[in-house]
Amino acid sequence: MLRHGGGTVWMPSGTYKISSTLKVYSFCSIRGDWRDPDSGTGSYGTVISANVSSDIGELIRLQGTNAGVVGLTFYYPNQNHSNPLVPINLGYVIRGDQDAASVHNVTFLNAYKGILVGAVHGFDTFDNIKGTALNVGLELRETAAVDSTQKIAFSNAYWANAGSAYNAPAKSVIDAYTRANGTAFLFSDNDAAQHYKLKASDYKYGIRDVDGPRDGSWGSNFALLDTQNTDYALKMESGFRKNAVLGSTLSGSVNSINFSRINTYAELFASNNTLTGATTGTGLTVTSPTPPPPASYTESTPSKTTSTTLYDVTKAPYYAPYVKASRGSLPTVDATSAIQSALNAAGTAGGGIVYLPPGWYRVSTHLTVPANVELRGASSTAIEARATGEGTALFAYEGENTTTPTTDTAFITLNGNKSGLRGLRVFYPNNPMNTSTNIKKFPYTVRINNADDAYVVNVEFENASYGLDIANGSDRHFVKRLFGFSAENFVRVGTSTEGWIEQMHDLNPTSMDGEAERYGIAGFFNNWAGTDNFSAIRDSYMWLHTQWIIINGASNEHLLNIGGCGVKNGVVVNSGTVDIWNLVTDQLSRDDYAVVAASGSSVKVMNSAAVFGQNTTGAGIVASYNPTRHLEGQP
Repeated sequence: MLRHGGGTVWMPSGTYKISSTLKVYSFCSIRGDWRDPDSGTGSYGTVISANVSSDIGELIRLQGTNAGVVGLTFYYPNQNHSNPLVPINLGYVIRGDQDAASVHNVTFLNAYKGILVGAVHGFDTFDNIKGTALNVGLELRETAAVDSTQKIAFSNAYWANAGSAYNAPAKSVIDAYTRANGTAFLFSDNDAAQHYKLKASDYKYGIRDVDGPRDGSWGSNFALLDTQNTDYALKMESGFRKNAVLGSTLSGSVNSINFSRINTYAELFASNNTLTGATTGTGLTVTSPTPPPPASYTESTPSKTTSTTLYDVTKAPYYAPYVKASRGSLPTVDATSAIQSALNAAGTAGGGIVYLPPGWYRVSTHLTVPANVELRGASSTAIEARATGEGTALFAYEGENTTTPTTDTAFITLNGNKSGLRGLRVFYPNNPMNTSTNIKKFPYTVRINNADDAYVVNVEFENASYGLDIANGSDRHFVKRLFGFSAENFVRVGTSTEGWIEQMHDLNPTSMDGEAERYGIAGFFNNWAGTDNFSAIRDSYMWLHTQWIIINGASNEHLLNIGGCGVKNGVVVNSGTVDIWNLVTDQLSRDDYAVVAASGSSVKVMNSAAVFGQNTTGAGIVASYNPTRHLEGQP
């Protein structure tokens, strides 16, 4: 799979015996047929039977960036199940120490240790994970930038309810061990990690944040936690700068919240939580402002095409030209016509999936995706490419130096109901960003054009001028794990009845490090991650121009676990109704804001972290809970 530039290894429903570590490389994923253990009965779908008897380190290692595990259930047949329970250390199920690791829709029936990310990394996403973990469930260390966790639950009921086929002890037997020894969530040195709906029961520690080799955790936003039957529901031992917890149920026999800080600037703001057990710690502020925040976040999932017919653009009759992902050979033959022909054929047939295998494709003009058609690249999980060239990349050229970028035809237009874009990235070879004077104007990279139930999932804009335009009338749009960079505006949303933007991260400017070099373009970004060029471009361009998210009239817009970096303003609401849960704006313009809401709009902000700049402004701010500000120069 790696030799082909990435892709997905599909494991149909069934049980697979694994006896040694599997390595998943850059832009590769393992994907199975997952049955949610909280829904339905019978087979768990794709089950990995881990035939190990000792600590092998990890069963699956995410060896490269943009690697993922999706849709698997894990079981350890050799785990001890005696009464009293004395479990065997069989290592971690999954370890991923690289950027943009992804674990989604996964069940651990009887893991000793669940997931470890143990080296400096960023932009990992963990979504919809459930199970029993006897020692530790999710362990995140040294997050350099905005990990996102959502809907993760650890409970001994998952093993106890699995039945005799999985050597299930009584829940009380498992509880006795984990209440004395277990930690559901173990965090350390995490920068601006965003956490939503983490749930744990019957552990010694529900959530524990410990000291590490760097500065400690800061900018952590916790929303709608549920940790019960613990000694410590939330224990932060290395508070650094500001952190926040909102709308959560925290029950601990020793402490519901226990906070320790490593400097006098550190604080933990706890608002509108249901707390059972004492709270303690200098720098901890517990409040219950009124009116209270919403009791829940409105969840959704992306639409799917009703047809799964696959149109491979590299096969007959299309034969789209491309070059294999490499270093230094940009595609020179235009693939626009071939790709559009496949899209048209799928549209005429009533729908389907137009597939772009791993490789680099030159698109000289633009593409239009019809109704009920998905344009899909090779990535099954989030994309944060940096210095690796694998996966599916489109090279865009049309509209260079346009004077009407916001109204010109977009590079990709989703032009019908249930049209979608998934699993690819876009790069502009003629848009260098080594100095502010070289940044050029191009049209929007993607536009949802008055299309209901359209979606953009697992996509990256590497060096866009304008990113995603959700035009008027695009009801129930859904955007998830959209990463990248835009010089002017990352997302603009027009009038619509409802929409979702989740786990979206503008990587300004760190995503630029190594990107052009892998395409063989020297000096294109001038190493944005280097201090001098980074601050110069940020100060001279981004802080003057970049409006990260603009909302013009959207109703019921839902934003969750999102982060922008180096922008002028974070979310600008000119009109509309917006709920924002867990927002971080890192290196925000000093004189500007995480959220700006004009008069007549209605905006609620639940947990926001503003670094350098301000939190909120404008008459449209209805409520703001746990706004934290991280000042320049503070340790």
